[in-house]
Amino acid sequence: MVGDRFYIIDAGHGVGHQIRKARLGNWEDFAAGPLDALQGVFLTHLHSDHTVDLANILIAGIASNGLGKVAQPVQVWGPGPRGELPTLFGPAPAPPVTSPENPTPGTADMIQQFGQHLRHRHQRPGLRHPDADPYQPVHRVTTCRCRPA
Repeated sequence: MVGDRFYIIDAGHGVGHQIRKARLGNWEDFAAGPLDALQGVFLTHLHSDHTVDLANILIAGIASNGLGKVAQPVQVWGPGPRGELPTLFGPAPAPPVTSPENPTPGTADMIQQFGQHLRHRHQRPGLRHPDADPYQPVHRVTTCRCRPA
């Protein structure tokens, strides 16, 4: 917490439940909060145990829970693409590469996929398109690939 705003450090399974348990944000109106007080999200790395609920926060939060009512978009900070796959661990052969053109996507790629999913869902009949822009400002955090000397 910083003043009346809060930040999420990693968005693993259950982060939404923890926000509610801590009673962060607006609790007078379910549609108005608690994400109305979310200032930013920081991802330390892109393993699923640190990112699996980010889509829930950003996508569900736009339609309800207050994220669609914030004055400025919530900013997301996280690593960019690594550019190369890690060295194979264990016996060969290596599993096939899912996306050879982008084998190690970064945070911005992940957020872009959320936006595509949101647009696709809201093109179906009977679903209301949210007023908020599904793309959140994403900042690439450069990491050091330090190796022992």
